[in-house]
Amino acid sequence: LKLAEALRTEASVFEAKLRSEGIHSESQAKALGFEAAAKHRTEIALRNKYHKVLQHTANEQNVANMGKHKKSKMAGLMSLLVKDLNVHRGDTAWSNIDNRATAIEGQAHALAVDMLESLHTTHLGWKQDRETLLATVKEIFGEPSGNPKAVKAGAAFSKAAEYLRERYNRAGGFIPKRNDWGMPQIHDQVKVAKAGMDGWIKYLTDTDSPKLNREAMLNPDGRIMSDAELLEGMKDAYKTISTNGQNKQTPGAFKGAGKMANRHQESRFLVFKDADSWLEYQEKFGNPDMFNVMVGHIRSMSSEIAMMEVMGPNPHAAFNYLADVAKAEPQAKRRFWKHNPHDFKRVEGVWNVVNGSADMVDVNREALAKGLTATRHLLMAAQLGSAALSAISDPMYGKFTRGFNGIPIVKSIQHTLKQLDPTNEADRAFAAHQGMVMDGWTSQALSGARFSGADVDGVGWASKISETVFRSSGLSTWTQGQRNAFGLDFQWHLARQMGKPLSEVETKFQATMRRYGITDDDWEVMRAVPLEEHGGTSYFRPQNMHELDLPVGQTDNLVTKILEAMNTEMDFAVPVPDARVRSFTTMGGSERGSMAGEASRSFMMYKSFSLTQFMTHMNRSGPKFAAVYAVRLGIALTLMGALSLQAKEIAKGREPRDMASWSFWYAAMMQGGGLGIFGDFITASGVGNSNRFGNSALASFMGPGAAAIEDGFKLSVSGFDFATDPLTGGDTNVGREAARALKRYTPGNNIWW
Repeated sequence: LKLAEALRTEASVFEAKLRSEGIHSESQAKALGFEAAAKHRTEIALRNKYHKVLQHTANEQNVANMGKHKKSKMAGLMSLLVKDLNVHRGDTAWSNIDNRATAIEGQAHALAVDMLESLHTTHLGWKQDRETLLATVKEIFGEPSGNPKAVKAGAAFSKAAEYLRERYNRAGGFIPKRNDWGMPQIHDQVKVAKAGMDGWIKYLTDTDSPKLNREAMLNPDGRIMSDAELLEGMKDAYKTISTNGQNKQTPGAFKGAGKMANRHQESRFLVFKDADSWLEYQEKFGNPDMFNVMVGHIRSMSSEIAMMEVMGPNPHAAFNYLADVAKAEPQAKRRFWKHNPHDFKRVEGVWNVVNGSADMVDVNREALAKGLTATRHLLMAAQLGSAALSAISDPMYGKFTRGFNGIPIVKSIQHTLKQLDPTNEADRAFAAHQGMVMDGWTSQALSGARFSGADVDGVGWASKISETVFRSSGLSTWTQGQRNAFGLDFQWHLARQMGKPLSEVETKFQATMRRYGITDDDWEVMRAVPLEEHGGTSYFRPQNMHELDLPVGQTDNLVTKILEAMNTEMDFAVPVPDARVRSFTTMGGSERGSMAGEASRSFMMYKSFSLTQFMTHMNRSGPKFAAVYAVRLGIALTLMGALSLQAKEIAKGREPRDMASWSFWYAAMMQGGGLGIFGDFITASGVGNSNRFGNSALASFMGPGAAAIEDGFKLSVSGFDFATDPLTGGDTNVGREAARALKRYTPGNNIWW
């Protein structure tokens, strides 16, 4: 009955449209209206059937892969979300959402390289070619700007956005192509909610200064909306934006339920008449940072595509189903399940990270979330100025990762130096062209998250200050350069192997290909790909496979598998937090602004690097390699830790530490393992002992937020003329405490140089 009623309604709509054209008679319009409505309903039914087939196929494949995991199906479910802890064994040769999203983002960056190169910020993040940026927005909206750089940048972004739209649809999505689509629409939930429904709608439809292109505001049937239909559509859009989609939630349903395949249809409901209208709306109700809107669109679309390609068109429902399958596994088949980390809560925490809910915030808690995030940015800016000296161990990780995969190290120094060259961006642009994700051009997120473990969402001036510190200390450039260098080493060595079958490739590198799902047939396809030449060197560029006469879906899958292999090993070469580590630092993917979410983010600051090492190299060593890999890596990192400690002493203008004492080498071992601050407590005893910053062991363990509170308490105690400090038992001195606090909490005060 509902279908019949919908069919009659749509038939009357099509009939009215045909009558208004004045071409058809009343009987013809009625007959053609029913025909058009039936065709429309058939298309919807076919799309729903296609979704069901895709979802069924994905579920079957995922259940089969989960069953292959040697520990348990729950561990298998985890391996669909993030790289398996034992990925080096080659038992999980299937994609995971976390690394697949990065691989897709890299492919989009390769298409958008002209936009990224022209528009990224310079001068420590404070300068940007604003004129070209504004002109690029106009070009994207089809308005000629006369700026050659903007023409290239606009075309590059549009090409990347169209690639993502088409791939989204191949994964089961439904985003119709619109020639009048300009820039992604970003809506600030709080700003929209505060304006109220009437105020928001009036702003967009005000006859004196209309923002929308009424001619392009169409119904799904292709008819221009009437005023009444537009008003109802805008009311619904307001409710969705102001409640972050909660108005469409079914009570008791899983949060985030609903087909991801149908997302983005509503977000494209509003059609702005020109670039100026879009810019004015973003300034008032969205994100006025146009560059971040573009790179954010690429990142969010990549994440959603990865979820759909791995889990199917309805990832949330698929996760629930797969979790039920894993929970139903007989206890006898769960090897060590009671004692391993792959229980459902851990898996659910990683799922919250990869589906984005960990980055969400309730509108009622947004002010708290932004305030605490800004605080963490300022703490990073004040305390991580010497983090670049801790990162000097990266080449050692890179050496061991290259050795594990059979990649020669002979090109690494050349690639690294070219990537670090501040006078020439051509090599960094080439890395982007090859499919590297250019975090160094888009934000300070990668370098900041390595050591802080905190969220690095932009919070205006606070995030800009931390970005300045990371860039001025060299950490951002160093991190991006090391990652790009490894990626180029990987692709250079891949190109060298194209002259022989996979079975004849050197054992270690062949094992790398196979453990990431590259088959002999895949390899033969790859051998037909034209190589990329740069600086007199040949590289294998995975995206060049699109030049072959292959089904686009097959090409997408193979290109992504290669980039997944490269990016996964890159995370070993330059350790950065993955979704599993982020689930730890956010207490199971707790939302920003929540008590659990904020407490865990503060507690885990500066601990993520050590945790990342444990989740990568320490698991890779394992019992089989403990006598060789782990021992050699441990010795190497201790030596690099010693170098880092002495470099920090010299940077402070002090004499190098005594290397003849055991305490120095304990501290070096901790430094090499990413826990340098706790090396200060190796020789300490008693609760009152303090670290180099004057904080107690308990405060240091609880995180920099707790240490800041302790410092504030000490300053207060000194100000009230207490004879002794209740925490340490030492003498109080308000001048000393004030000077120490000012020095410690001034952003940029400890930049190593």
